[in-house]
Amino acid sequence: MQNHIEETDFQTMIRQRSIRLFAFLQEFVQLRSKVTTWVDHYEKVIWLSDIPEGKGCYSIFRKENEHFGDSDVWLEVLKAGTQEVPAPPPALHPWLDPRQLTDPNRNIPELLNRIPNPRFRNRAGHGDTAEFLYLEEYKSQLAPLWKQYVTQSWRPWAERNRSHQQVQKQFAELYSIYQHQQKFAEAYEVVLGIGCLAWNTPGGTRIKRHLLTVPAEIAFDAERGSIAVGPVAEGGGLQLEQDMLEAGDRPDTDDQARIDKWLDKIGHRIADLWEMTSLLRDWLHSIPADGKFIDSLQPDIEPADYPQISLSPALILRKRTDQSLYNAYAEIIEQLKTAETIPGGVTSLVSIPAAGPRPQPEALPAYNPLIDGEIYFPLAANEAQRDIVRTLKRQDGVVVQGPPGTGKSQTIANLICHLLANGQRVLVTSHASRALQVLEQMLPESLASLAILALDDSSYALQKLEDSATGIIERYNHWEPERTRKIIKALRTRLGDARRTEARILRDLQALREVETYEYLLVGDAYSGNLASIARRLREEAQLYGWFPDRPEKEAPPPISDEEALELVRLLRKVGPEEEKILRM
Repeated sequence: MQNHIEETDFQTMIRQRSIRLFAFLQEFVQLRSKVTTWVDHYEKVIWLSDIPEGKGCYSIFRKENEHFGDSDVWLEVLKAGTQEVPAPPPALHPWLDPRQLTDPNRNIPELLNRIPNPRFRNRAGHGDTAEFLYLEEYKSQLAPLWKQYVTQSWRPWAERNRSHQQVQKQFAELYSIYQHQQKFAEAYEVVLGIGCLAWNTPGGTRIKRHLLTVPAEIAFDAERGSIAVGPVAEGGGLQLEQDMLEAGDRPDTDDQARIDKWLDKIGHRIADLWEMTSLLRDWLHSIPADGKFIDSLQPDIEPADYPQISLSPALILRKRTDQSLYNAYAEIIEQLKTAETIPGGVTSLVSIPAAGPRPQPEALPAYNPLIDGEIYFPLAANEAQRDIVRTLKRQDGVVVQGPPGTGKSQTIANLICHLLANGQRVLVTSHASRALQVLEQMLPESLASLAILALDDSSYALQKLEDSATGIIERYNHWEPERTRKIIKALRTRLGDARRTEARILRDLQALREVETYEYLLVGDAYSGNLASIARRLREEAQLYGWFPDRPEKEAPPPISDEEALELVRLLRKVGPEEEKILRM
């Protein structure tokens, strides 16, 4: 009984410590986060009320588009082409300034007061003597032509081009956000804001910011020349943002729970303006202060001493915040409060592990012929990388750090393959999706197809996720255990042969090295040492003894005659041991 009580007390202590740890992390995230209270302080804001009406622009927030309530496109802008200015009548053309003629933002292109006389000649020539033609003299002829041209041709062209310029301006703004999103997706996010709150709070904070946001994705279609804004492919529900408000200015717990359920029900289907309006009115009636709802798409409300909310939808580019991390910590805390047991990884953070063998992971599948102590690294590895595997066998985790270019990604790829070969699941997380893409490229093709890759919330990432799941299902459906056993057996044989070949080559290298380091005594003791030192000495003495050929050519004539050779032999035979010793000195 005593043991049971002690165990319960220990678990209670671990639970309390774990909750305090994640509460601390949650508060730390909140302290380091800078709260934005004014929407214009974001990197870029496009108010949807500024999107021009007419051909080339579509928005779900317009009355004429209400029937597109379930559409996955919230906003679309087509690239506007520039139309050439209509040609004026030939008689009128010289009297018009080209700069005014091609400027659609002018009221009208005015006639010039004078123009050069095309028939003017020099003093000695013929023709008119007047250098210029003046409007007063030709006004009666030109005025009807000018009026007809401006009314029927130029003014309609200018109106169309002014509209095209507005469309093109919005297209350029959206394309700028699109490029930013593509390059810096890890650091920036694009959201659609709805329900702009303007309020000078009782605490003295001046606020103008959207209450409701939903993650957005911008898609560029080069073939059509269009930019479309819609919901992200996955995980993009409607969110209520209240971090700019004090706790006393927000709805109470019960009202907040009701609003949260409403948000979950809506998800990313935000096209129903009536429901958006009802949700914002509900929030406004749930806070302590008396407020006012303004049914307008315009963003021109200013903060007052009472809260005001207008629809005022806007597309916002902003830096990513730690709100998701804050919410994750909150969810972990709730799970720790109700969990039957605290996970071992959390327990090790808040207590000193007991002495003894490391607990083994969950039981592996019955069929796993690779559990043999082998290190399965498909890429090149050094001894330090192999030590990581050995360390993981003794403890729960290991930290590997180093500057860029030191092989961390390659080490991770090797570890993934080794752990998978040992029947374990592997989760790889990264702050940037680019790092995961690099890692995927390092994995062998046979293993890369088994990876569930979730890069971000874009449509491309969702397609990659679907492809990964399809590949795994395909492999599972065509799994043949007996054939796999034969393949493993054949690969083991190849691995054994390769290792025996490696051992033989290493022995040969060792023998060659020993030959190089062996101490030799040649020509008595005149030449001694290893082969390298003897070779150096021979090279140094080449100038001194190089005249004497070691291996004369077979066809070369002998340097001495037969009689001289016999005389040399006779003299050598006369030399005794004592004389030879003296000659060697």
